Amino acid sequence: PAAGPFNRARAVNIGCGLARNDLLLWSDNDLLYAPGLIQSAINELLTRKLDYLVPYAQIRYLNEHDSLAVLAGTQDPAHCVPLAVLGTGRGGAADGGVGLVRADFVRRYGALCEQFQGWGGEDNAWTHKVNILGRAGAAKSAGLTVYHLFHPSTGGLGGDPWKRNPDHYGQNLELLESIRQQRTRDAFLKKYPPPAHHTCPWPQDKRLLILQPTEPDTLARHQQQ
Repeated sequence: PAAGPFNRARAVNIGCGLARNDLLLWSDNDLLYAPGLIQSAINELLTRKLDYLVPYAQIRYLNEHDSLAVLAGTQDPAHCVPLAVLGTGRGGAADGGVGLVRADFVRRYGALCEQFQGWGGEDNAWTHKVNILGRAGAAKSAGLTVYHLFHPSTGGLGGDPWKRNPDHYGQNLELLESIRQQRTRDAFLKKYPPPAHHTCPWPQDKRLLILQPTEPDTLARHQQQ
């Protein structure tokens, strides 16, 4: 793990570099999907010729009791009464959480901006980026739902992002505003050019040693150095 605050963008970008499929699914680990949602999203992205698709129409936020029951396998999230429901697109408040993106778009332009520290802003910046450099959209079918498991201070239930990231949230907002100021393809790429290579999974000040099975004494020699 890298030093400093949690960097969600870096974690996603490492996964992009390791993935080998034509389509990549980015997903927070507190979300559950309705049956068939992913296949529906794939079909819609390909049909609409999008580079990125938010694959749901709404997020239903479960309470703590129902979340525990769902995790225990004793409750179907579709039968739970949500604490809140957020939609996507114009008038909606949901932006991110899970998204389907073409790998070739990521290879050309990079994925999330790693300058965001802690939580806040990276999804909004990505949405702006993909709309400037490619084609993006949200699922059109109103029945496509994801379920958000309960945890304290979640943003969808009115949690204060400043409290979750007091040291960096203000800087994240300034960075987001700077990214949104780039309103043309040329301006965006000049200010935020794509990275030369995928994010390195390990700290770059560390040496990576790959041992050959035919050299059992290699590790011992390096440990003595």
